[in-house]
Amino acid sequence: MGSHSASKFRDFTKLTLIITVVMLLVISFSLVGCGNFNDVSAQKALQLKNQGAIVLDIRSSLLYDQGHIEGSKNIDYNSGDFSEQLNKLDKNTVYLICGNNTDVPSTVLLMKENDFKEVHAIKNGIDGWKEAGYPISIW
Repeated sequence: MGSHSASKFRDFTKLTLIITVVMLLVISFSLVGCGNFNDVSAQKALQLKNQGAIVLDIRSSLLYDQGHIEGSKNIDYNSGDFSEQLNKLDKNTVYLICGNNTDVPSTVLLMKENDFKEVHAIKNGIDGWKEAGYPISIW
């Protein structure tokens, strides 16, 4: 292969690599809602909950006990077996994730990577729920 052909081949390889990286980024962002992680308003979350969606609260049990959405299921994001507990859930159910802003995006992504049917994050978590005037349970 001549030096001109080798140069074209390197350029083609670089271009292919760039296109591949861009496509992977586009796919990744589409999986997580273009950076907003499929946020739904408290109103939409209530509608989905009333249609059978499960609210999955990923905060610590201490925070959960201080106030949570009635009927929600608590799995602590920081527990050592978080992924294992997630994978015990029915993947065909619609889930609404309630937690803090740092843990929700990775939970949504993890669930989508593990073939959960439909996963949404409640915008602003429990605070968004309370701000909308919806009740919380304390125990």
